Amino acid sequence: MANPFRGLRRIFRKLPIFRPLGDDVRLHVALDSLSERIAIFDRELRFLDVFGQLADPGIPVPSRCLGRTIADVYPDEIARIHTESANWALAGRPVTYDWNIAVGGSEGRWIRTTFSPIKNAPADGPVLVALSRDVTEIKRAELALRNSELQFTAIFHASPVSTVLSSLSTGTIMDVNDAFLQLTGYTRAEVIGLRASDLGLWADPSVKAKLGHGLRELGHLDYLDSKIKTKTGEIKDTLSSLTLVERGGESFILRMDYDITERKHYEDALKASEEKFRSLVESLHDTVVVLDRDLRQVEVLGSSPRMPLTDAAAMRGKRPTESAGPEAGRIHEEKALEAFAGKAVSYEWTWKHPTGQVVWYRTNLSPMFDANGSVARLVSISHDVTDLMSLA
Repeated sequence: MANPFRGLRRIFRKLPIFRPLGDDVRLHVALDSLSERIAIFDRELRFLDVFGQLADPGIPVPSRCLGRTIADVYPDEIARIHTESANWALAGRPVTYDWNIAVGGSEGRWIRTTFSPIKNAPADGPVLVALSRDVTEIKRAELALRNSELQFTAIFHASPVSTVLSSLSTGTIMDVNDAFLQLTGYTRAEVIGLRASDLGLWADPSVKAKLGHGLRELGHLDYLDSKIKTKTGEIKDTLSSLTLVERGGESFILRMDYDITERKHYEDALKASEEKFRSLVESLHDTVVVLDRDLRQVEVLGSSPRMPLTDAAAMRGKRPTESAGPEAGRIHEEKALEAFAGKAVSYEWTWKHPTGQVVWYRTNLSPMFDANGSVARLVSISHDVTDLMSLA
């Protein structure tokens, strides 16, 4: 019978620790010290020898294997896997596969086994060698990575926010979700593999350099005012958040764009309306003052011909007693306190013009309520009623 250890003997013969021993003894000691398991089989798939310290409740001990077949020592399903793989190896090529040992309802251990044919093997001697090693930790890491990838993919595509994944080094778009396609009007095939610059996606390219520098420095950038150009050329206003992510040892940019185009339109319309209102109020011959709960004048608009507001800015932030004088200011503050109780208040008061003329005003105080029904501010509108009072 040919010696199956010939090749291994040449290797271990060179190790000084084994030189005092006989060749076969040295080889057996070396093989038995391995953390893997090595098994030698004949053509009937009987164990001729078993080495190594790979141990698990689901792996038979060497003494139980010798002289027996794979089907004799393993459960049916595992025996079937081993037998099929061994038969493939008998056809002349190595076979590697992973299999799981689950004992007593446990998670079990993952084993990676390689069957290799022995070259020039005699018909009645060893023909196969199998090397098995524990790869449970590798499998757990692979499973964790796979689960992480699946979770990332599920969240990425389910997000209602436009999301793009692109390479940090090349800018190539790797993936986009449906929300991005709806926002831009592109199909997935039209963008995958291209760069945003190829499509002219970002309407303000000058921002790109600033974003790239900040992203590398911080790892993320949040809620940036941005603009996206759609397939039809329409410009969309967005709030953009960018994050650096690692996948498979590569760096990518995950960009999320919240479409705020309608909100921008509303804000612009509101701003125009406020400007129009301000112009209208300032053209009236009435004085409009907004007071907060501390009786501070937070807004002052309009003017009266006989009492022009030459410095409305100087009045803002002050109480009436600080801007209208002690007597008139006291009246205003007393009436304001009444209005803060939740009811409209109307009253007349006088102001002496530098010419000596006494000017009469009628002021209406109206409460402004917040979402909870509490009075948050007051609106004071003062109208010159001197001519009317003179007729009384």
